[in-house]
Amino acid sequence: MNEAGSAILRGTTASEVVGPAPFGIPTAIACDAPDRCTAADNGGMATTISPPWTAWSDPYVLPGKEGAVLASLDCPQVNVCVGITSKPAGAALRTIDAGSPHPTWTRRTTSTKDLVGIGCARGAPPGPNASCTAVGAAAGWSETANAGVDWTLVNDVPALRVLDCPAGAPSGVCVGAGKGDIGKTTSGGQFWTAPFPGITSLDAAAVSCLAYPQCLVIGKSKVLASPDAGRTWNFRFAAGDVTAGPGGGMCVTPNQCYGAGSGAVFTTFDGAQSLWQAGPIPTAPAETLAAMACPTPTVCLVAGSESIYRGTLQVVGGRAQWSWVATDADAVDAFKAISCSSPSSCTAVGGGGNEPTNGGQVVTTTDPALRHWNSMRIKNTIDPADPLALEAVACPADGVCVAGAKRGYVITTTDNWGTHSLDQFGPPVADAEHEPDIAGVSCQSPTTCVLMGTKSNPALGVDSGAAYTGVRTGG
Repeated sequence: MNEAGSAILRGTTASEVVGPAPFGIPTAIACDAPDRCTAADNGGMATTISPPWTAWSDPYVLPGKEGAVLASLDCPQVNVCVGITSKPAGAALRTIDAGSPHPTWTRRTTSTKDLVGIGCARGAPPGPNASCTAVGAAAGWSETANAGVDWTLVNDVPALRVLDCPAGAPSGVCVGAGKGDIGKTTSGGQFWTAPFPGITSLDAAAVSCLAYPQCLVIGKSKVLASPDAGRTWNFRFAAGDVTAGPGGGMCVTPNQCYGAGSGAVFTTFDGAQSLWQAGPIPTAPAETLAAMACPTPTVCLVAGSESIYRGTLQVVGGRAQWSWVATDADAVDAFKAISCSSPSSCTAVGGGGNEPTNGGQVVTTTDPALRHWNSMRIKNTIDPADPLALEAVACPADGVCVAGAKRGYVITTTDNWGTHSLDQFGPPVADAEHEPDIAGVSCQSPTTCVLMGTKSNPALGVDSGAAYTGVRTGG
């Protein structure tokens, strides 16, 4: 067999055939009938073969400005073939005359660029109406009911780090955001769509759907609002910029929202429809502010790389006046997340330092003034060599908290950390090599929470763009 594929197996008999020329490395092959098959190569060419199976047809060019390379191909009916391209990424090519000497292929737009494979249902009635499913990265897939003409996005899980599953929304509805994407689920995290992907420098700090279906995403240098539960989005005034914007945030009413980062607090009273008000937060020099929680509309906590700060808001003449005081919370390795279940019950989490056996850090307070905090270390009983770097926390009721960590670890308590359970989620898809890093947790009720995370690519040192969801139910 030469590199163009010059042998074909029929039953148990191998017969030499004449390979197509010119033809590169085969990338996809499928048969639309027992007596006809189509193959494509890495140079944007296609060819067919049929009885007596002695020679491939002269290759022809697939349509596209710079050629089209099929990554996967399936033929659900006679004369009907549908393929997914790797160049351009994630497009669809279809033909309904695969049996002609020069088949006509048309290009169709799918709903995502991350598709790499396709499979179609057999046995459909005659005519180009076959159902096909295309799959790709991040557990994403799209479907077509008319052999590739129109495509519907079924699942596309973007890399998200903040999440809101609002109590006022239908069960299972969550909206999340990450470095450059906004995602939505209506199934409690089982399936996702990305209604607004590829937002440059979003760096989301908070998502709020407090007045569902209205939602607001607060990013470091961008703010977006949705009037229809995340289907469409519009830009609002940004709180800061890529060098000095919020690292954490929260909305306490539909239009009253806060952000904290770069030693400053940002305030809006109209849902970012006008310029944000900015004021200083006196913290340690060069301290990174990573998260924010507001147990009341006028009292907020900001978690930083060294400590936690309590702010009290007064509004004078429409202007925000914040008063900030330090607490006695002392971070071992930077606080990453904070959550409050009531005005006097809050939890913050962070890493445990360089010594893995010390465990991740959890600090809690039941002090009405929110000034005094108790610190504890949660050791990794599953893998003692893992430092249990905690990244996210949500406390939907007093005493009830769910915390997420790198490498898929999840900690749950129902008695304000008197006791806890530790679990680990495996890789998000069957062929994944690494457990997910849990980056966000949101609870729609005290018994149902969704965890969101990403898979990292250690070789490249970047986020691969895949995401992970999990649902916890029960007491």
